[in-house]
Amino acid sequence: LNKSVIKIDYQNPKKIVVTTRDGKSYVAPIVICTVPIGVLKHNRIQFSPALPTTTQQAIKHLNMFNFDKVVLTFPAVFWDKDKQFIGVIPQLKDYNQPNKPVWAAFLNYYYYTKKPIIIALTAGRSANTMESLTDAQIQDSIMKTLRQVYGENIPQPSHITVTRWGKDINAFGSYTSLGLHALKNNQDIINLTKPVDQALFFAGEGTSISYSTTVHGAYLSGIRAAHQALESIKERNI
Repeated sequence: LNKSVIKIDYQNPKKIVVTTRDGKSYVAPIVICTVPIGVLKHNRIQFSPALPTTTQQAIKHLNMFNFDKVVLTFPAVFWDKDKQFIGVIPQLKDYNQPNKPVWAAFLNYYYYTKKPIIIALTAGRSANTMESLTDAQIQDSIMKTLRQVYGENIPQPSHITVTRWGKDINAFGSYTSLGLHALKNNQDIINLTKPVDQALFFAGEGTSISYSTTVHGAYLSGIRAAHQALESIKERNI
């Protein structure tokens, strides 16, 4: 736990060696790799021998989509209390400004918790742009949008929390998306679910055929990988 894996050596499928950044090694006959697709695409983990061609192609064909949230706590609620989501239609020119994130959707967290919290949502290129800004710049950008809807006299937030999944070296994005050259019928995802030498298995939302991008997809993929590992243990008598 709390270790950064840098190498998985499965040359001997009965004794796979997992090496962590602090120089420690762990040996096991089965390894289930659950890191996000973004970590695999950035080659943060070295596999020895190299992964099968179909597995490498799957990693290449899949992307990590970026979806960020900004949680803002206010002294009081000034927005529509009875709405779960608040949508704002941006002007087309806003999408063409390279250094300006676009705020088109807000989750009314008060609706669920009765606390004066609203969550601003941004995705794709807008999220990538946002992650290069400071928290103060992000807050100012969001408040400009909210003032367009609720007027100039709304209060400033008392606290702000910003996700930056694209810059997170343990993720490089929020969830898996199909790339431009992805194979038809989810074949790349299917290829990721196939065991490597009956010893190395992949799990995570990016390996879920029916529920990729979701928490339950990640959970179910873990169950699938565990069953695959158990079958391998029986077949290999280990």
